[in-house]
Amino acid sequence: MNTGKFNNWLQIAANLGILAGLILVGFQMRQNSDLLRTELRYSESQRTNDIARALAGENPSVVFAKHLTNLEDLSFEEQVEIDAFYYLYFENWRSMCDLDSIGLIDDEWRDRIDQDALWLLNNPYGRARWESEQVIMPEEVVDYTNYVLENNPLNATSGAKLYYDTLFNNALNYKEELQN
Repeated sequence: MNTGKFNNWLQIAANLGILAGLILVGFQMRQNSDLLRTELRYSESQRTNDIARALAGENPSVVFAKHLTNLEDLSFEEQVEIDAFYYLYFENWRSMCDLDSIGLIDDEWRDRIDQDALWLLNNPYGRARWESEQVIMPEEVVDYTNYVLENNPLNATSGAKLYYDTLFNNALNYKEELQN
């Protein structure tokens, strides 16, 4: 009689082991599916970024500086170049948010926006470009970026111009210190 009970318990334990194994296989299949989806998103993002880099031209810094200082003088070609430049940043934010949503990174997209938003969007063209981008961005990216921008209102001098002016003045100060 003890062997019958023992066999019943063994059968129950074996069935529970099989059930646990099936749950584990299902979990692994879901992880593989998430990983494949991430790879596909990354591949598509990379193709789009390659196109944007080609549109940004060989020397996007010239057009970037011009759009900060002489916005009215931008040619149509230069507008296409600067638009591609902005797209690369926005795509990076979206991509990082996607990676966070599936648990591969933790809130790094918010850090990236904190680092980029003010110098990138604190100018008239940047704000206009951001307004058009919001309709296709994830809601959490839009909300967080708008929060950052609301707490740092647009001013007459762009964030990027202030950044580069400060950097240049600091470099001049260091050069003066070296000469003394």
